[in-house]
Amino acid sequence: MKPKKAFFLSLRGIDLESDSPSDVPAEMVSIRGYYTKNMIVTTSDRPVRALDRVSAHIMGGYGPKTIGAFILCLCDHLTSHKIEVIDSLDDKLTALEDQVMNSSDENLRNNIAVLRRETVYLRRYVTPQRDAIAKLLTIDTPLLSLSDKQKIHEVNEKLIHVLDDLNAIRERANVTQEELMSLQSEALNQRLYFLSLITTIFLPLGFMTGLLGVNLGGIPGAQYHWAFFIFCGLLFGVLILQLVLFYRKKWI
Repeated sequence: MKPKKAFFLSLRGIDLESDSPSDVPAEMVSIRGYYTKNMIVTTSDRPVRALDRVSAHIMGGYGPKTIGAFILCLCDHLTSHKIEVIDSLDDKLTALEDQVMNSSDENLRNNIAVLRRETVYLRRYVTPQRDAIAKLLTIDTPLLSLSDKQKIHEVNEKLIHVLDDLNAIRERANVTQEELMSLQSEALNQRLYFLSLITTIFLPLGFMTGLLGVNLGGIPGAQYHWAFFIFCGLLFGVLILQLVLFYRKKWI
């Protein structure tokens, strides 16, 4: 098999519009490059900070001197940007985990769902990039020296760790969302339990007052002045009896 004197490499970059890594992009930018012995051609549908940095290094006189060094530098910058974003996602998730335990923010579920989607989105594009760089290491080409391949292998190892971190963040987000749903379900059950207790307590009281409140003759005690107060005392006694019974059964 003849060594390849030119090859095409397509990568994905995270184009942070600001210098703050907390701004997770809505989409990743495709960076396509064609590499020969004496030429490098890269295309992208928008500016990419990684390419700008590599270009600035070259213009400053301390950038990559060879094709292999250029590819290494580009891959390293792209991976570093991914690590920045993953660190920001990890910080966001940590904050959300704290809010789940200490706050009742109504937007928590939506925030966790957004973070999960961002994680899945990044993973969907990082996986092919890892495979592309792994494939690059197997290409027999004079454009990449053994030293270049060894350093690119290190970048590939970083991408593997990036994927592991994304998987870990996704699993943590799943657990956090399940915990949030569990807490919300527990709070709902407590409210329903309290309402059930109130209903149970007032059910016999309502029955007794309804029975004695019918507009029919022969109601016991209707001719006695103290009958109303005695009836109220009876209701209070029934209430106390119910509370004692509920307490002994550990319902309250």
